[in-house]
Amino acid sequence: MNNQLTPPHSIEAEQGAIAAILQIGKTEQAVREMMDSVTADMFYNTTNQKLFAFLEKQENPSYVTLMDDVRNNNLNEPDIDIAYIIGLKNSFVSKSQIPQYIAIIGERYNQRQIINIAHNMTEQAYAKVSSDQIRETLSGVLAGIESPSAYTPKHLVEFASEWATLMDDRRLNKPSVVGIKTGISALDEQIIGLGNTWLCVLAGRPSHGKSLVAQLIGNHVARKCPNIFFSMEMTEMEILDRTMGLIADIAPNDIREGALTDEEWEKVSMITKALKDNRLQFYIDTTPSLSIHQICARAKAFKRKHPGAGLIQIDYLGLMEKPKSDRNDLAIAEITRRLKQLAKEIKTPILLLVQCNRAADTVKRLTMSNLADAASIERDADLVLFTHREEVSDPDTHKKGIIEITGGKFRHGTLDRDIMIKRDGSGYRCLNQNEQMEIKNMEQSNNKTPFRKKFGGDAA
Repeated sequence: MNNQLTPPHSIEAEQGAIAAILQIGKTEQAVREMMDSVTADMFYNTTNQKLFAFLEKQENPSYVTLMDDVRNNNLNEPDIDIAYIIGLKNSFVSKSQIPQYIAIIGERYNQRQIINIAHNMTEQAYAKVSSDQIRETLSGVLAGIESPSAYTPKHLVEFASEWATLMDDRRLNKPSVVGIKTGISALDEQIIGLGNTWLCVLAGRPSHGKSLVAQLIGNHVARKCPNIFFSMEMTEMEILDRTMGLIADIAPNDIREGALTDEEWEKVSMITKALKDNRLQFYIDTTPSLSIHQICARAKAFKRKHPGAGLIQIDYLGLMEKPKSDRNDLAIAEITRRLKQLAKEIKTPILLLVQCNRAADTVKRLTMSNLADAASIERDADLVLFTHREEVSDPDTHKKGIIEITGGKFRHGTLDRDIMIKRDGSGYRCLNQNEQMEIKNMEQSNNKTPFRKKFGGDAA
């Protein structure tokens, strides 16, 4: 008669943990917490051990990639078959169940450890090892199983070689490491480029140029790589009106009236051909009142379809569907936190447009205090920029036709120079320092002479 007992374990919990990684993804908070708490050696079933160990090393595993790895024996484990993977795929897992899997796997592992310790201590006692030595050994091994964890911090030296390579790539000005250029030269000189994990905020009052600046940036990025513009404010035709007007240098009124010259129609035809040839990779989504969950899901889908995506734009925060919360600032905090996580997850910068409060109409220079419920924006954003058009409140200003861009926050450096852009010829360009100084001197002298129409300097 065989009296040997089966060690404590739960195949269901182990399968649930693996299915959670494949169904929900390693980037979700609940799964990340599981990966911090559970290691492959805590699994009882050998197949589950091998699968979990393999998935730990994968950046973004899925059923499709795992099935392919199994077929090609990338796991180096010929005893893992397709039928077992299909069984995992057909199981149902929810995020709320993950803490239960963690607890069960950890508890059964500890129970098995205690059984092994008891056997070892029994053997030592039979071998006449002193009781003091057995107690000392027992105390040490029991302490080791009180709180099992997969967490292991990395020493900074592990990244030194990678950092040296990064510095060399920066010296060579590789876009993958220096970031995406905005096309606004005076801004790019200060920030180098938009980092691929940045949450950027562009804020201003209505009609003060934030949507226009966002589209200037989007148009520039779209020439290099795919860009998606989530607009909860404008229609497809309104976006196309503005795109054609900005790129072809056609006045907004002429666009609305359809009063284009032959030369302008030729420019429009060239832009249309660039869109058809995918030389202008500008994608739009005009669904109103998108929730943060929808934004994340659609952005991830866009990134999967376009791995080289350069920018995600959201216009604007105030029109998004807010998560349920007791207070507006908490709802906004949830949105900005998720957007920052999204940028890090898909490694694509996000540009979020935000409307300033009414107090911004009474100040000359916008600050973070002009953002409603700004605490979370200031905390989560890597870059905060403000746009301002003086002529909205002062039609006689010397800054007529000029959009000012000022810095509110830059996590990775300093923004010590304000930027002025003005329509000039085939697009907007940055005014140089001498031109900006001339405008400031005219303001200080309160000289209301007409502002000159032509400027020299670098293009935006």
